[in-house]
Amino acid sequence: MGELPDILRMSGRTDWVQRGEGRITSVYRPAMVEIDDFAGICLIRNLSPRGLAAQIYASFAEGAGIVIHFDSDFAISGTVAWSKEGIVGVQFYDELDVDKMLRATGSESEAGRTARSPRIPIDCETIINFEGRSLPVTVRDISQRGVKVSGVHLSMETEVSIDLWSLGARKALVRWQRNGSTGLNFHSQLPFEQFAGWLIDTQTTVRT
Repeated sequence: MGELPDILRMSGRTDWVQRGEGRITSVYRPAMVEIDDFAGICLIRNLSPRGLAAQIYASFAEGAGIVIHFDSDFAISGTVAWSKEGIVGVQFYDELDVDKMLRATGSESEAGRTARSPRIPIDCETIINFEGRSLPVTVRDISQRGVKVSGVHLSMETEVSIDLWSLGARKALVRWQRNGSTGLNFHSQLPFEQFAGWLIDTQTTVRT
């Protein structure tokens, strides 16, 4: 095994990276993370068959069980090996075929680009505004690029404004209607850091 990247060395906890585990791949892609009853977003920086290091805006206890969702069909479980200064190290329970995962999720990195943002399940109430009207809706899931809501029926391509509390009102277009749910695409993508912090704050507020 070659020299560890700085993002892994900084933890001071490299004992879980085993000799012969395979190469470490530098990536720059978001993924969904689940731990206990919290669902959030992380930005994977380094990935190997036995674990990963990711930027995340929460602190997790060492040894806690964690699930990383690379997309809706590809997830892997593990434990928190270390958590320090906004970076978390995860050791997988089972070995990951990194190349297969990257091909399957369409996330082989390109310079200056990131993979599609994952959708985070969430259940909270808000308001959408359109054509001079305000209607209550329930947010069912959200990503940096859009949101799924229920409780309203809108025509395709309708432009709306949805209140995302600390993120402010976001303009969006209706892209689909299915089984009582409506998909909205934001006019501009939510910044990663703001979105990650918003998920933590919102879920904390909902639980309290």
